[in-house]
Amino acid sequence: VLEATVKLSRASLRVLRSNPRLIAFPLMSVAAILLIVVVTLPLLVANPSWPWILLFVFGVHMSALFFEAALCHESLRCLNGGSPGIKSGIVAASGSLASIATLTLISSTIGLALAVSGRSTRTSIRFARRIASTAWSLVTYFAVPVMVQERRGGLASLRRSGQLFRSVWGETTLAEVGLRALASQLTSLAFLVAIVLLSLFGDSILLIVVVVAALTALMSVIGALEAVYRAAMYIFAAEGVVPKPFAGPELDDIWRTR
Repeated sequence: VLEATVKLSRASLRVLRSNPRLIAFPLMSVAAILLIVVVTLPLLVANPSWPWILLFVFGVHMSALFFEAALCHESLRCLNGGSPGIKSGIVAASGSLASIATLTLISSTIGLALAVSGRSTRTSIRFARRIASTAWSLVTYFAVPVMVQERRGGLASLRRSGQLFRSVWGETTLAEVGLRALASQLTSLAFLVAIVLLSLFGDSILLIVVVVAALTALMSVIGALEAVYRAAMYIFAAEGVVPKPFAGPELDDIWRTR
């Protein structure tokens, strides 16, 4: 799995190098979420009620999903031979606001239910929560590409995503589990390096800013790689075609995974 994930990540990186504008969307997502936190945090501190908390969670999730949709739209454009643009991605995501809101509401509700069940002290419930969380992430893997490419609503995108998952479950599982593990390892290593640097050179404001900027850049690159990765999987699942940047002898076996 690790070898296949590395190969697919390299193919995604080649696409990203040719289209560096894609990184702008994860960066804008981080900026938007930080803005929401700064604006709403005083309100939450002054009035920590459930309605405000749920509204905050919904706003953060919808903001993240909005820029994910914009990134996905432009990633699909790249893989279809086009040139990505920041404005066109924002316009595409703006045209799907209703679908994004519906998908956010469903995802947030299920995510909250999984989070609550994960706090249980019973081993069986926590184990079932992990299984359910993994299954949910796999079945919904293509929801955003379906939404922006096929112009479907939130619920219809989830249904279509489940259909596509069943047709290419092997490749989808490899992509989701493999990239999640790789991203987790890279993130852990980055945070470890950041902690070491801060402990060695003190808590200077400049160093903190540099470390935060570096971590943000790393997470943005990982987010862009995942979007390209997912767009390629969607094209293969929906059209039965392997995008050119992901074709070649070394990747042929991956696309036949079952």
